[in-house]
Amino acid sequence: MKLPDSFAADPAFATNRPESFKYWRDARSATYRDRAEFDVAYGDTTMHVTIASTGDFRIWHASSPDLPPKRRDSFYLEKTAPDTSATFTTTFAPVK
Repeated sequence: MKLPDSFAADPAFATNRPESFKYWRDARSATYRDRAEFDVAYGDTTMHVTIASTGDFRIWHASSPDLPPKRRDSFYLEKTAPDTSATFTTTFAPVK
């Protein structure tokens, strides 16, 4: 994962979240306004990822459980301020 330097460790990630989040490891997060852009490497392929949502939102990246004993890289997104609904648009584009 090629995350920007703006992602910082968040050891309290699982606090006040459902039980399943306690199994996530090495959570890092960053806050964005309207859009976040970064590159993600999938083996030999690098994808440019854009996540858009109106206003402020936060993204966490961590290692989460997969089919045991495997793990996977995962993202968790949430609006910074409480809201009754949210739309996140995610775009993947290959980096040439």
